[in-house]
Amino acid sequence: HESTLPDGDPAFVATTFIPLGLAGLGLGTYLLIRGAKARANYLDWREFSGRPGQPTGNGMVVGGTLATVVGGVTMVAAGVQSLENGIDSGPFPPTLWAIGGASAATGIGLLTAGLLRRRRYQSWRQGTFLGGAPAQLSPQLVLHPEQFAVGISGRF
Repeated sequence: HESTLPDGDPAFVATTFIPLGLAGLGLGTYLLIRGAKARANYLDWREFSGRPGQPTGNGMVVGGTLATVVGGVTMVAAGVQSLENGIDSGPFPPTLWAIGGASAATGIGLLTAGLLRRRRYQSWRQGTFLGGAPAQLSPQLVLHPEQFAVGISGRF
């Protein structure tokens, strides 16, 4: 929209949105790879234990984050559109405000529910071998008539 205004700057649009798009693409790729690894670990655990796992809440956190960000950006766009002079905005800004507000409210609800679910999952996971036992170190003292030894014994 910026480049179509009489005083708009297409270079501003290109230097702003292309890096943001590339950063989003890179972050999305990283998260896909990380999610694939986590799913493979979960499937290995499920096959080994024969038990279903608890829901992690990660999907709700990701969806809530995305909905909140999209809602926030939409409301910023609505604010800019509302303040712009010389453009007959019509019903466009109120529609943007409604969509942005609904998206942000949904996102906040999903984030809250997802974080609560994640907390329950982490508590459950500590009771499985997925959580791992905490490392334990204990001092050792060995006394024999001909020997004396001091050491540390550990379990990881």
